Amino acid sequence: METQRLISFFVLSFAIMLGWAYVFAPPPKKRLKKGTLTRRVVPPGKRVKATKHSKVRGVKTAKNAPSSRPTSMAAASQPASMATTRTTPRVAAATRRAAPKKIAAQKTVPLKTVSFDDPLYKATLNNRGGVLSSLLMKTFYEPKSKAKKKPRLDLFDQHGKETLKPFSERFLDGQFVKHDYINYDKVELVAKSPAKVKFTGRLRSKKGGYIEIEKTYTFEKKRYAFRVDYLITNRTSSEVNTQVSLGLHDYKDPKTLKAGGWFSVPDVYQLLCKVKQDSRPARYNFNELAKSKPYGVGARYAAVDRRYFITAIAPHWNAKDGVGTCKFSHRKNGYVNLDIRNKGTKLATGATFAFHYTGYAGPKYYNRLSKADKTIKLESTIDFGIFAFLCRPMLWLLQFFYSLLGTISLANWGIAIILLTLLIKLITYPLTKTSMKSMKNMQKLKPELDKLKEKYGDDKESIQRETMNLYMKEGINPLAGCLPMLVQMPIWLALYNTLFYSVELYQAPFIPGWIMDLSSRDPFYILPVMLGASMFLQQRLTPQTGMDPMQQKIMSVMMPAMFTFFMFFLPAGLTLYIFVNTILSVLHQWHIYNTPDDDDAKPKKKSRWMERMKDAMEQQKAQSK
Repeated sequence: METQRLISFFVLSFAIMLGWAYVFAPPPKKRLKKGTLTRRVVPPGKRVKATKHSKVRGVKTAKNAPSSRPTSMAAASQPASMATTRTTPRVAAATRRAAPKKIAAQKTVPLKTVSFDDPLYKATLNNRGGVLSSLLMKTFYEPKSKAKKKPRLDLFDQHGKETLKPFSERFLDGQFVKHDYINYDKVELVAKSPAKVKFTGRLRSKKGGYIEIEKTYTFEKKRYAFRVDYLITNRTSSEVNTQVSLGLHDYKDPKTLKAGGWFSVPDVYQLLCKVKQDSRPARYNFNELAKSKPYGVGARYAAVDRRYFITAIAPHWNAKDGVGTCKFSHRKNGYVNLDIRNKGTKLATGATFAFHYTGYAGPKYYNRLSKADKTIKLESTIDFGIFAFLCRPMLWLLQFFYSLLGTISLANWGIAIILLTLLIKLITYPLTKTSMKSMKNMQKLKPELDKLKEKYGDDKESIQRETMNLYMKEGINPLAGCLPMLVQMPIWLALYNTLFYSVELYQAPFIPGWIMDLSSRDPFYILPVMLGASMFLQQRLTPQTGMDPMQQKIMSVMMPAMFTFFMFFLPAGLTLYIFVNTILSVLHQWHIYNTPDDDDAKPKKKSRWMERMKDAMEQQKAQSK
């Protein structure tokens, strides 16, 4: 009986406990969120133990601590005996992770382009850098294309994966987000005549805020030069530096670069920087860029120079902004970077900064370059060498003859070269006549000279003395035949440089079906062979006084053969000039040798130069004894 009562008591007690727990159950506990810091009130001097919920992302908290944010005045005014967790390195790390990330780079925007047509080219610009992404020439075609109808030449066709193009910019203040170029949000063609393309965008600052950038291209009709205007507004809460880098990005496959030599034309590819104090720009070849350093303070322009085309930036900085420098760099894969940058000044919050530059992209026409920016003088990008003072008037004459031929519907650069050669031959006629007459007079003395050799045999000193006496008696100066040729050498070299760098001859035809490009070699080698034949005839007509017959034979054959071989690889325009000049020389020589001398009856004057030479030799002989 007692056992049954005991069992009934335990069952009833257990039922009462279950019912009490069900009816008076406590509210469910809320789970602690990650990163929540808790605290509790403890008596002074008592240590606080951590609970299992106190480890949140490496942060230790007190057991049963209430929320860290007070919910009432009582909570806000808790006694000083309340213990809180000490800030540890882990707490600092958690705080840094919870903070917003720094801006590492500017956002990418969708690609937007604007195109317009000019009689000289078709231009395409895009918003990734606000650059000229394509400049399709309407008067030049791709030279290496094998198609029957060759495609037009795109001046900015980079055969690579990178998208950097000329006329982009970077702002060099370190507070701006990382960028290789500006991603402009908006691009629009705001005018058609003259064509104006406007870019607007923002560049964010790491400190907050941004700068507004307005970039406007202005293209005058039928001009390769254009203007780019900038308006920059500071929308940050601090000063920004206005130092900006204006970039000319380009591509050149290093494997295609030719050094040039006797049998090939050099491949001109240089980076230029013009400093105000220098009359000529500094030039860096592709292989020299790795060793180059920022060039000069006071840079006037920077340019990428090819043989017939050029891309240039000539900035006009703000007067308070200081002068600029050029910087060069390249990579082994052929990508070249050239930028010109200013010194920079501080721009206050809300203030604006404006400047502009003259850009040029196109063929190296001397007249167009000189008119592009008269204060900068971009025509100095054409390297005429030390004979530039002769090259410029020759180029002007070449253009004049071409224009003159155009008035009679016969515009042809090959005919213009022929007319220029005729004019130069007329200018040098007096010198050539003197040279040929001297050689003719020396030919008359050849029998007398042969007699002297027979008389004195191996006595060279006597032969030399008697030869000089004979020259003085007949009034002959042996140098009269060589000196006029030396005087003409600068003219020939200047004309060579003029024809070599003249873009007017680039892809210019002479005779359809034969020479279609005067800047390239003759495809059928007709001109070189004709030149060799004319030089052989000239050698046969030229008297060889005092020369061994075997030497004379070698000269008459070897010289024409050597020149013919060289002309196989040189531009047809240059070969045409040398051929025409040789034909005129042969005709002039034939005329001189078949015309009686008018001064044969006149008394012959002694050669003073020969007398001085004889006196000098006698003095030297007396001193040697």
